Amino acid sequence: MKKTFFVKIITLLTIITMLMLSTISCFKPTTETSDSTVKSSDTTNTLETTDPNYDKNGYWKDDIPDDLKFTGQTVTILAWNDVEHEEFNPESDTGDPVNDSLVARNRTVEERLGITLEFDRSQDGNSANTSAWKTYVGTQVKVGSNFDIMAGYSLSVATCAAAGYNYNLLDEECSYLNFDQPWWPDSLIDLATVHDKLYFASGDISTNALYMMYVCFVNDSIIENHGLTSPSVLVDQNEWTYDKFIEMCEGIYVDNNGNQLKDVGDIFGYMTSGIHTDPWFYGCGGLFVDKDENGDLIVSPTLSGDEGEKVLDTFTKINKLLWDSSDGIYTTNVNHQIEFANGNLLFATDRCRIAITQLNTNIDLDYSIVPVPKYDSDQENYITLMGNPFTLYTMPSDCQNPEMCSAVIEVYASEGYRQVTPALFETTLKIKYVSDEISSRMYDIIRENLCFDLGRIHSTDLISQSTIKNIYINNAAASWTTAAISATRSLEARLDILKQIYE
Repeated sequence: MKKTFFVKIITLLTIITMLMLSTISCFKPTTETSDSTVKSSDTTNTLETTDPNYDKNGYWKDDIPDDLKFTGQTVTILAWNDVEHEEFNPESDTGDPVNDSLVARNRTVEERLGITLEFDRSQDGNSANTSAWKTYVGTQVKVGSNFDIMAGYSLSVATCAAAGYNYNLLDEECSYLNFDQPWWPDSLIDLATVHDKLYFASGDISTNALYMMYVCFVNDSIIENHGLTSPSVLVDQNEWTYDKFIEMCEGIYVDNNGNQLKDVGDIFGYMTSGIHTDPWFYGCGGLFVDKDENGDLIVSPTLSGDEGEKVLDTFTKINKLLWDSSDGIYTTNVNHQIEFANGNLLFATDRCRIAITQLNTNIDLDYSIVPVPKYDSDQENYITLMGNPFTLYTMPSDCQNPEMCSAVIEVYASEGYRQVTPALFETTLKIKYVSDEISSRMYDIIRENLCFDLGRIHSTDLISQSTIKNIYINNAAASWTTAAISATRSLEARLDILKQIYE
């Protein structure tokens, strides 16, 4: 049954709602006290407790002292101007719940610490501007930075870390940062901490982290018309695997445009492009950089080591789907977003954000969201790749007051957890037809195993992310062994760049 326009709008809100819920709950496990037990994903604001660890709305509180003040201080945050979704300093309240929660968060941070927040939005920092961002930050550090906190595109902040421009957030002077709190995701903090050094962090502090999880979009009309089992059912049965995905793509193809060519405009089981193939590599456990038993950075054995079999098998299977059958197709741009929105694809893999930016163009599109499949049923968990355009936070290496800045970052993150993350969820609760138990469970699974890779975050200084993409562009799964050996050699030669900053 097709969704009405009203229900589709509600579905879009529900998607963001689930992101809000999942982002909160994925970052830390259940918090237990002697008086009550509350999961960090509890955003219903109905908790009644006298436990002082919770605020009046039932959210976990930070441990910043109530009387901590830096009265009269101005704290300047260098924030990337070309951020994909605003998360820094909206001009004023507009009535939009997320916008207004950002305004409220900033106001609360200022009031709690007695400071004035000032945002420097003079620098772009996205994937096309990583070099310019690094140059600007480096120039500032050398002469005395005119900012206190850095908030930038993930790869831009990482390349600054490799150059020695970032402060170690685990330094004893950063005394107010508490990375055991639920607004800091273990999956990122554990990964990025090497030998007691941590040069960037993210979590509820970044609104964009809510939108950048890779998921699998499912055209429910095609599922129904072909009598296929819903992927959400397969998830529950531990049968949502690479092989099952490929099997479900069979027989979907229709020469929709009638030109007798397999091309954009036809109906496919799956279409993808560019870095949007990356979830398959990471979904089977692939990594570029890992740690050994001593915590030292190493090239991941999933490249050319003993653990590389799954990666090679994955490339072989997905390439066969895309190139050797009519069931799937690889394109050179993001046609898959448009084609899925037009109802021409059974599956598409992309970040959650396209539900808002692309899929609202077709009010009759009936779709759902599930995790990207796992390699096989023996694999313990689904693995969710985080897209690059989220914000990493840190301080410049010449930070003059790391104690104050650590307090600002901690309060900024905790207020994001309590005010920004629940904002849209709270609003959505008041709208009819939003309850979707299946979607809720799928998002719980999606967020449980977020995947970060230091090799990906530091790809500007290590090895291009196109290493994976080129295997698909060139229909060269058979050459992965050669490509992986080459990538391993390049990484081994360049990994010293990272090792030096963690010594």
